[in-house]
Amino acid sequence: MYDDLVEFLQESVTPFHAAAIAESWLRAAGFTRLEEADYWNLEPGKGYYTTRNGSSVVAWRVPQHAIGGWRIVASHSDSPSWKIKADTVENDGCRRLSVEGYGGMIMSTWLDRPLTVGGRALVKTEDGIRTKAYDESKMTDPSLIIYHPVRQMGRGLIVTNGDQTDTILEFLKQGLPMEQALRTREFEPDGPNWTPRISGLLGPNGSYKLSFEYPGQPGTGHFLHTYAGDGDPLPSFTGEPEQVAVEGDIDSLASAVWDALDEANRISLFVRFTDLETRNFQQRIVNKYSGKETQA
Repeated sequence: MYDDLVEFLQESVTPFHAAAIAESWLRAAGFTRLEEADYWNLEPGKGYYTTRNGSSVVAWRVPQHAIGGWRIVASHSDSPSWKIKADTVENDGCRRLSVEGYGGMIMSTWLDRPLTVGGRALVKTEDGIRTKAYDESKMTDPSLIIYHPVRQMGRGLIVTNGDQTDTILEFLKQGLPMEQALRTREFEPDGPNWTPRISGLLGPNGSYKLSFEYPGQPGTGHFLHTYAGDGDPLPSFTGEPEQVAVEGDIDSLASAVWDALDEANRISLFVRFTDLETRNFQQRIVNKYSGKETQA
């Protein structure tokens, strides 16, 4: 029991890691996962569990006999931990991340372990951009978090919020439209949120297609965001894409878009500027914890 507790504490560097470990232990013990949105047919003597947002786990066992009472145990999984501050300090070309203890932590118990950052970053690949886990050794299920949000197709770009990027790419290679590719996909399997799949095509002449098609006007762009706000479950974005002003060079644009994003939820940003006459382009990647990467 002691060894199991130590292992759990050592691996639970974020609430998401803690929930993933708890889920793996429940599966190993014979518990069955249930989705909140489904109808549950519970059988006596069996154990079940459900999850929410990747950071909460609820498990229970149905008794073999009539219920004469019940017991409940709860735990808060996001304390203690190190939290990275928004400010950074640069010395001799090195960037230092400032941290602070959270949750009344006992400092001496943290001196022999590395500072593990939970989250994702964007990295450049030969034909686009790929998400990357900060600590891949802690990743157990990459299906919904590791994918190519950007793929290059000739001189155009495919941009999405999931692994449907590759589906669209394969259809376009066969001369088939994006809409036909998306008909083969469904919402992401993350009930009860059922995250919608947002997809866009950027043409070499500056035109672009979201749920609406736009010819491309200087100084004007449109965007979709996944959710309309906070909630339980999270409410999906609806309606026509929102219009946004696009001005200045690539650095000012990247900074303006990054600063406009919600500070608590922004993680990574990819910006690309293409000269329509020369076909030359510049790219910027901004990652929350590792700063900017500049690529021509």
